[in-house]
Amino acid sequence: MAVKASGHDYLGRSTAKGSFLLWTRYFQNVTFHDSFKISGINHGSAVTVGSGVGLHDLYVLAKAQGKIFVGGTAASVVASGGYVQGAGHSALSPLLGLAADNALRMIFLSLTCVAGIYITSQNLRLLQQMASF
Repeated sequence: MAVKASGHDYLGRSTAKGSFLLWTRYFQNVTFHDSFKISGINHGSAVTVGSGVGLHDLYVLAKAQGKIFVGGTAASVVASGGYVQGAGHSALSPLLGLAADNALRMIFLSLTCVAGIYITSQNLRLLQQMASF
């Protein structure tokens, strides 16, 4: 099984020839939060992004909200998935850090779809282990 968001992968890992492909391109939900709380702690302004939302689309939506975010320049890359798991370089990185530095929470599903894993700053080591796959 392979999970594919945008398929923007130079090495072709998003295709996994001969496997079942789960394509998340149509998960297009975007929600802007003025006050994003995790475990009762307010982290301020944030955006929740579905795994199929492209960076170009997110830039347009963020501008309409008067917001900015750390994102790349390739229009075919999605905001979540490999971009943020691989650190997420941006023109804004020298000022605001990498995309991974700005991620407040991620939800991963195992390939067996048994459970969701919530990644927060409290279990950042798990995120680092996920990025090594």
